[in-house]
Amino acid sequence: MIKVAIVDDHPAVRHAWMLFLSTDQTLKISGVFSSGTEIIEKLTEVNPDVILMDISMPGMSGIEATKKIVGLNRDIKIIALSTHTSSIYKKEMMDAGAKGFVSKFAVSEQLLQAIKEVYKGNIYIGEEI
Repeated sequence: MIKVAIVDDHPAVRHAWMLFLSTDQTLKISGVFSSGTEIIEKLTEVNPDVILMDISMPGMSGIEATKKIVGLNRDIKIIALSTHTSSIYKKEMMDAGAKGFVSKFAVSEQLLQAIKEVYKGNIYIGEEI
C-alpha cells in the first residue's frame, strides 16, 4: 500500500483529492495538510511514501517545502500539482527534488498513474506540461 500525503492551501482541493484517492485500494491517505510548514512539522509522524504538493501556497511555497522535505528524507517522492504548467515551474520543482509534475487540470487517472510511477522510482511529467 502506498502512503500518500496531500498538501494544498485550498480546503476544497484537499477534500476532492482525498475523496478521489480513497477509492483506490492500493493507496492510503497518511495525512492532509494546508501548508508546507505543516507537513514538515508532521513528516516523521505521517511518514508518507508520496506527497502531492501544491506549488503556490501562502508562506512557504511548495518549492521551498520540497527542498526541505528532500533534505530531511530523500526516500519520500514528491509530485508537484499546480495550475501553473509553465516549464519554469516544472524546472524549479524538479530542481528542488520533485519526481513528478501534474497539472491540476489533468484527468484524475493521470494523477493515479503519476503516484504509482513515482513510487516505483520513475519520473512522471503530465501530458499538459
